[in-house]
Amino acid sequence: MVITDAGAIVIGLAGLPSVAGTREECEATLRAVADIDHRFANLGVISANGTVTCSALPVPEGTNLGDRTYFMDAMRYDGLAWGAYQVGRITGEPSINLGYPLHSTDGRPIGVVFGAVSVSFLNDQLSMVELPEGASAIVVDRSGTILVDTGDPGRVGDPAYRVSLSTLLQTPNSALVGLFDGEVIASVREL
Repeated sequence: MVITDAGAIVIGLAGLPSVAGTREECEATLRAVADIDHRFANLGVISANGTVTCSALPVPEGTNLGDRTYFMDAMRYDGLAWGAYQVGRITGEPSINLGYPLHSTDGRPIGVVFGAVSVSFLNDQLSMVELPEGASAIVVDRSGTILVDTGDPGRVGDPAYRVSLSTLLQTPNSALVGLFDGEVIASVREL
């Protein structure tokens, strides 16, 4: 739900007149949402040329996110797009970002509204799930990077191939949850 709901929120933000309005209106709106929804390390708007034009957090003038996968895919496919694990240029925190096009009055994509879903928030949410004694869970993104590892938090950001899948699945009470292109794929054994 954390991931799915984040997409719905970003899509909703893209439809708000204040987000497409002045920088001050946009920043006030995004700050208000970020203040009450702590899954987001940041929310913002990226113009068609990749420059961040609005952010819930202070951002240095000229910050460009045009090379981010979620931005390029949202502009190219004119729909919700997910990135992969990253350390944010604005937040400095590990996150997984998503973007949705901001449209002109004639329907053309003119930018992208983005949300940076905090990896630490994902970890906090997963830590509230009661796993059987001795069990751990790993969440990976679409590129196979570990987002959450309840058994070894030090592996966050590492490629999942470093964790032996066969060992994990042979461990009693093990679970593997993956995020691929925004779809949650779960493989659960004995939970």
